[in-house]
Amino acid sequence: MIDTPKNLTRNILLGLMLGFVVGSFLFYTNFFPSSVDTFVEKYIFKMGGDIFMNLLKLLVVPLVFFSLVTGISSLGSSQSLGKLTFKTVGFYLLTTGIAVSLALIAGSFFQPGSNYSSDITMAAPSSLPQGQGIYSTIVGIFPSNIIQAMAENQMLAIVFFSILFGLALNKTNHLTGNLSDSFAKLNTVFLQLIVMIMSFAPLGVFCLIGKFVIADGLDIFQDVLAYVVLLIALLLFHAAFTYSLFLKFIGGLNPLTFYRKMKDVALFAFSTSSSAATIPVTLRTVNQDLGVNQNVASFVVPVGATINMDGTAIMQGLATVFIAQMSGIDLTLFQYIQVVLLAVATSIGPLISQNDENVIQAFMVGPMATLRLMQLCYPYLKQQGGSIINMASTASKRWDMSNYGVYAAEKDAIRALTRAAASEWGPDNIRANNILPHASSPALQKWMKHRPEEAAEFTKSIPLQRVGDCETDIGQFVAVLCSPESSYISGQSIALDGGQAYMN
Repeated sequence: MIDTPKNLTRNILLGLMLGFVVGSFLFYTNFFPSSVDTFVEKYIFKMGGDIFMNLLKLLVVPLVFFSLVTGISSLGSSQSLGKLTFKTVGFYLLTTGIAVSLALIAGSFFQPGSNYSSDITMAAPSSLPQGQGIYSTIVGIFPSNIIQAMAENQMLAIVFFSILFGLALNKTNHLTGNLSDSFAKLNTVFLQLIVMIMSFAPLGVFCLIGKFVIADGLDIFQDVLAYVVLLIALLLFHAAFTYSLFLKFIGGLNPLTFYRKMKDVALFAFSTSSSAATIPVTLRTVNQDLGVNQNVASFVVPVGATINMDGTAIMQGLATVFIAQMSGIDLTLFQYIQVVLLAVATSIGPLISQNDENVIQAFMVGPMATLRLMQLCYPYLKQQGGSIINMASTASKRWDMSNYGVYAAEKDAIRALTRAAASEWGPDNIRANNILPHASSPALQKWMKHRPEEAAEFTKSIPLQRVGDCETDIGQFVAVLCSPESSYISGQSIALDGGQAYMN
């Protein structure tokens, strides 16, 4: 048995608390010069946190591969695998459905968004957005290049290939001199690597928490305090009550014993906000501390980290109700059912790979920043009129929405806010428009360099067969849009994309 670091839970908690304290001190005080704060934020918190996360992510792909291959090749028969797969996936989808249902019920009862005040009221959508990436999601499960899939952390593809490889090894083990034993030994090596990296977990957690606090403080929660409190309460209730019932009556396990032994996993997941990065810790814990058969754990844990996102489902459900209440939208029973089905369905797909931190950050720097800037400018624009030009994107009109769901959602939110501002502030002689540009920016050039095939397809889909120039194609039009010659243009989303997008 592999030895684990002593007092790991205590040390992680100390790192967590110390990160909060140090980050808060630097954010809320001016004790040190700003240069010192910047140095600590970039070269201690950010660099330390990024290094630690990189080390964890370094192990995820090989660990998932070797764990699944080892587990499946040792199960004995394909019938055993079929039963295990059915039970595992069924249980995961069931808990996801329960999670999002709890969120919708609690959101409707406690009304976290009913007292939210904003100068802009969003219009209710005529229908819920339709998924555009189902085809790509399903096809993406079956990789054409497993090396590329591993390099891009395409977990569904990696899981599928690992299962396929494990089945093949199971059937040919007698012909390969028990090659499965070699995979089991390699799996043990990677488990040892986990232990080595986990020795630095307290320091890594310190840096990760410190990076979050020193950047935003605790003010980020003030505007949506009711939502945040209710979200945390629901997450704790689902973990403590729902899972306890399953553990007791289906698993025959004392819930207190389970939670006590899983404390390291919970702390680590909280600190990293990543299910994938927590896989190594989860595997070690369920195998060594809970006594789960290694072959079973090697299959169930990686699959669960890929398709079982109860926390995200709760966040999605509660956010739906919160935004609807904030916007004055009354959701129907059918729409509630749609949300439940959508949350369960998307628990198996690329969207689920987005953690809460990424989604919140995208909306904070996108629509929330846009809204706040417009609100700040409004009193000055009201005095003499003026023009607001926001930057959105044609991403929501992509030929394939796969892997662009969050980005497209926050850009479409900017379009909606701009349209609302144009409608509400028009009497004050304030115009508000969006531009949706395709411009040869450094970010686009980087994307085209790393994804040449997709970039070529992208350029081919532009009728003018080229990407726009920032200054001549985009900047000059913005100047015209700000001029008196455009004084009757407002509430529009104008695609500067060479004719690619069909706007509606």
